[in-house]
Parts: sequence; structure tokens; C-alpha cells
Amino acid sequence: MRRLYQLGVLLALIIGLAGPLPTAAQDDDPGGRGAIITANPYGAETLGSLNPLRCGNTVCRRVTDLLYPWLIGVDPATGHFAPTSDSLALTWDMAADGLTITVHLRDDMQWTDGDPVTAYDVFFSYLANASEDYRSIYTDRVNALIVGAAPLDAQTIAFALAEATCTALDVLRFPIIPADPEFVTLAANSFNASDAVPTQFARWQGVLPDDYFVDMSDPAPERDPLVTAGIFEVDRVQPLDYVRLVREDGTLGFAYIDLPSGQNTVDLFLAGETNLLLDPPFNRRGDLRAADGIQVYESPGLYWLGINLNLADPTEPQNAVDENGDPLDQGYHPIFGDGRVRRAIQQGIDVPALIEASLLGNGTIMPSNTLPTSWAYDPDLAPIDYDPMAAARLLEAAGWKDVDNIGIRSCVTCDHARKGTRLSFDLIYVSSSVNDSVVNLIEQQLRMIGVQASPQAMSFTEMQTRAAQQRYDAYLSWWVDDYPLNPDQTALFASQSDILDEGLNTGSYANPRVDELLAQAHNVPGCDYEARADLYHEIQAILQDDQPFIWLFAANDMIAVQGGVAGFAPYPHTPLWNVNAWVITE
Repeated sequence: MRRLYQLGVLLALIIGLAGPLPTAAQDDDPGGRGAIITANPYGAETLGSLNPLRCGNTVCRRVTDLLYPWLIGVDPATGHFAPTSDSLALTWDMAADGLTITVHLRDDMQWTDGDPVTAYDVFFSYLANASEDYRSIYTDRVNALIVGAAPLDAQTIAFALAEATCTALDVLRFPIIPADPEFVTLAANSFNASDAVPTQFARWQGVLPDDYFVDMSDPAPERDPLVTAGIFEVDRVQPLDYVRLVREDGTLGFAYIDLPSGQNTVDLFLAGETNLLLDPPFNRRGDLRAADGIQVYESPGLYWLGINLNLADPTEPQNAVDENGDPLDQGYHPIFGDGRVRRAIQQGIDVPALIEASLLGNGTIMPSNTLPTSWAYDPDLAPIDYDPMAAARLLEAAGWKDVDNIGIRSCVTCDHARKGTRLSFDLIYVSSSVNDSVVNLIEQQLRMIGVQASPQAMSFTEMQTRAAQQRYDAYLSWWVDDYPLNPDQTALFASQSDILDEGLNTGSYANPRVDELLAQAHNVPGCDYEARADLYHEIQAILQDDQPFIWLFAANDMIAVQGGVAGFAPYPHTPLWNVNAWVITE
């Protein structure tokens, strides 16, 4: 799933309150593996819920991932769904019609209170996700696809789907929380392995009280969970101090500290007070690369930047189809309705220069719509080169010429604008240090080819509103992909997603072949990864050619550990996948 993000979520650094600093050399772990110590740069108030279903930011997610299992695991090397040490599912079967998926669970995982982790906990977690009273971070996507579930026995649970889709496992990948013992007993006596899932789930609706999850909606107790089932368990949580996790033998395994007043995460790390550093500021990454005794891993992150172009007439926005499903004439944007102009603007932007200016070089060019770390990424699709001379030739051919010798082109024989119209468009964006540097440089670069991009800074809410109403020329925005990467971009590029105030295809992009490929990839027989990747490769090539976006770059992640951390073997987006095997030798 992709979400439009305000850049502040990516880059804000808020200094927290002072607190004591545990160190790996403490006596908590004499002769053992040592403790992993990292700092929270965002402040104690950003910790959020330690219930993984309610944790909505990277701060708490770094903790909850160490405390709770996932239903479906991901192979960190491939990004494919597979059984892992931190997941419950061993295998899963899809029914012939694709409308039921049955998940078979391992039987060797326990909660810290000694109870086994079972299908009844999975069922409980699903119901919490589905509850509008509870409102987990998974509620919307769970309810969009899953219409019911049935724990068939302690190690088997079946889910009924609203449609057959290869994205089912993406939706079923959610964390598992412990069910109340009374709930387990009730569920164990209410289901069987013979009746159809929808039938059993409909019967269950009369068993569980309607307001069951209302009392669970208070997030206050979720700051100090008592029962977990991860590689660590909670020793204590001090909201203005740190989160302290211990191993099964009681030794300190992981500490998430708040920054002492006046300090920063990088200097604290270089001084040896912490031994794990996640996503340091861009302006300090060179210091880490140059430091002795530091292990550094870098890769494209989940955040990527692009410019969404409105291809339709912005003065008469409307849905792609009418109430009968028949296509509507949406007109053409006077500038971006011509694909030659869109390609010229892409060629007129020096993306490596943008990366250097905004991220100090810590970024990766996006050739099209898919992150380079995705299993569906086409490594043979090269980015469009910066070529201002070729861009100028395209604009000339498209009928945009500098007839007044003022440096900005006007329509002479262009396709969709009135003669004399200036080649000028508004570029709306949310102001930040990174975005400001990007739009300022874009403005300078495009002026060199006779295009006037007029930056307009506004609030995130205002930009979202303008985009949803499809009353804009172009907007610069950060998008974020979920891990594991789901290459399905029906919401962004399918014509069916061109819906005023609701759909994400706000630029009114429509290509029947892309619609067809997205649908095919959605339902590949057996959901074969290679077959799906071939379809997504074709989509990437078409989107690069059609240019509904100006493709820019992804911000790179950086993870650093002290040289004395043995076992450090990160993969993109999952640096702590084997953290239980780490040994701190210094």
C-alpha cells in the first residue's frame, strides 16, 4: 500500500528529555551476548503504543517487532512471503476459487505467561483489526478484503476473501496479540473444520458482544505490555526514560533510550554510548562512513519522491467514468496533456543534482514507479537521462517556442493550449528544507529549457485537498511503500482509481494496457512471483514511457553498528531481521 506522506514524518528530529544510559558493558549480561543500545531521536512523546496493532510510527515499531510475532513471514533476502522465526504461518493454501485462504500455524511458540500462541490468538487479532471500535492501523485494508475468518483448530485458521487476489498475503501480514483466556475458550467451542467459513463467521456474529472491543480502545495500558511472544520481553518502560527489553534468561538484550539534553544520535553513537544507529541525518552520514570500527549498511529506503502531473483539464475535474461505468471526456491539461511535454520536463530535470542538493547524495534515482529494492523491480529499465538539449527539441516539436525571446516558451502550434499561452505551471508542495531545495533547483533547471515552474508552498492538508479535487497542475510529494513491498499500484495508476475526492489517480492517467496488466498481476495463477514480476516490468516500462509522473528518487536508508557487533547482516527495510543472533563483543 502506498501512502502520501508529509516530509516531516521522514526528517523531523525532536530532542527528547534526559535519561540514564544503559551500556553493553553493564553487569546485566555477564559473559553473554551483550545489549543492543540505540537512541530515539524523536523524543519520548513519540513512542506511541506498544500494541503492534495500534503502533503507527517507526519509533514504536522498532520495539514491537521484537515483542510480537507476525502471522505471515517474509524472507528478508527476497522479499517473498515465507515462514520465518518471527512468524506463525508455516504454510497456506488457496481454495480453487481463490476466495478462501487457509493458514497452518507452528505449534512451538509461547506467550510469556506460558500459554501457547494459537489460531485463537490470530482470530482475536483479526477481529481487533476488523473492529471499527478498536481502529487498529490495519482496519481499513483488512476490512477491504477479508469478510470473515474461522479458527478451525488450534493450529489452523481460514479467511474468507471478498475477491481472489495475489495481494491477500499482504493483507494477512499483521502482528498477533494475545487473546483473553475466556475468548479462547469461547472461540474453541464455536468453530469446526467442516462448515464453510462465511457460515461459521456469520454464526459467530451472534456469539461475541457487539461492544466487545470498545473497552480495549483505551491506549493507556498499551505503553507497558505484560504478555508478549517475541525474541525479547519487556523489563520496563519508562515513558520519559527508555524502553528496556530482556532475553529469556533475564539479561538485558535491547534498550531504546531517549537522547540526553543537548546531544545527538550520531555523536552519542561515535562516542560508544550506543551501538546501533538507524537512519542518521544526511549531513552526518559522511562522518560515519569515515569513522574507524563502524559497520555501515545503505540501501534505497521506502520513501520516494515524484511529481504527479495532472493530465486532464483542471478547470473541469470529473471522474474517469459515469455512474454506468462509461468513460467520460476529461479534456486535456493545456501543458501536460501532451506526452512530449511531459517527457521534455523529465529530461530537463537533473535528478542526480537534486539528490545531491536535497539529500547530500543519499538517494537513488527512480527509473519509474517501483523501488529498486522490490522483487518486482526491473533492473534493465534505465532511468531517463538528463538531456536539456533533447528536451528543448521535444518542446519545439510540440509547438512551444520562445517567440518573444524572454526565455519562457509560448504556444505557437501546441496541441491543447490557446496560442500565446506561456509554458508555465504551478508546482505545489509542502515546504521543508528538502522540498525547498528540490523545487528551487527544479525551477532553475526547467527555466534553462524555457519552462516556468512556479513553486507554491502550502500545508499538507491543503495540498491533499487540491490533489483530491484534481484542481492542480503538478504537485511534488513523498510517497512511502509498506514492507514487504507490494508492487500493486492499482490505486495510483488504474483508470478505475480516478475518482474525485476518493481515488489516488488524481492525475487522471488512463492506459487500457496498464489496466489490463494490473488486473492480470492481481490474479496470476498460483501467484507465481516470476510471472507477476514480468507483468510489473511491462507496467514500469509503460509508465516510464507515458510519464504520468516525473520520476525522481528514493531517499536512502543507513544503518550503522559498532565494529564489535558480530552477526550484523542487514537486508533492505529489515536491518534487525536476525538481531537475536547478534553478539556484542566490545
